[in-house]
Parts: sequence; C-alpha cells; structure tokens
Amino acid sequence: ATTARACWCRAPGQCELQQEALPALKPDDVLVRATHGAVSRGTESLVLAGRVPASEHARMRCPHMGGSFEFPVKYGYVSVGVVEACGKDVEHLRNARVFCLHPHQDAYVVPAADVRVVPPA
Repeated sequence: ATTARACWCRAPGQCELQQEALPALKPDDVLVRATHGAVSRGTESLVLAGRVPASEHARMRCPHMGGSFEFPVKYGYVSVGVVEACGKDVEHLRNARVFCLHPHQDAYVVPAADVRVVPPA
C-alpha cells in the first residue's frame, strides 16, 4: 500500500476520512493493515468535542498523532491489524497480528518497536 485513509477531526464534532501517502519502509519498519480499532468514550470524546484543556495537551498527546488539539487532529490509540510488509530487519513479523498505539487509519507504517504481537486466541 502506498496510501491510507485516516480519520481527521477538522472542528468540534466534525471528522472526515482523508487520503494520506504512506512513507517508504525503513529496515526496521512494518506496514500494518488495521482490522480492528476502538474509540474511547472518555478521552477521544474530549478530543472530538475540542474540550482538551491546554494544560493537558502534552500529557494526552499520543504516539503517531497528527496535527494538534486545536484542530485539525488525527487521534486515537487502539489499533489491531496484520503486518502486510516489513523492512529487511524485521521480516519475522510478516503476517503477525499486532497491536499499536495509532490513530484511526486503515493502514500505517511504524517502527517495529511500536507494535506488540497479539497472541493467538
């Protein structure tokens, strides 16, 4: 995949899917195709409503977040997916089901150190 669809909040209560280019894989990166996610009723509701206090911005910032809490913002931290492609140093992760603290997006490239393998049920 060279592009992904990501959920961006543009203003309080207004989100849209936006096409984004994915970066090329580095030797220690993985490309994850998201299969499951979750929206937090608390934290993400505050973000969507534009009600994150300035005093909490640094503490509530998530890994791989895009934009800022003043909008637009790409937020989220629950993503489970399958590794579709790997850099040469992390081939052992190909086809693994993984968890990542990543915003709502259908595919993404992250360092392999940022994912955790989900054990089989």
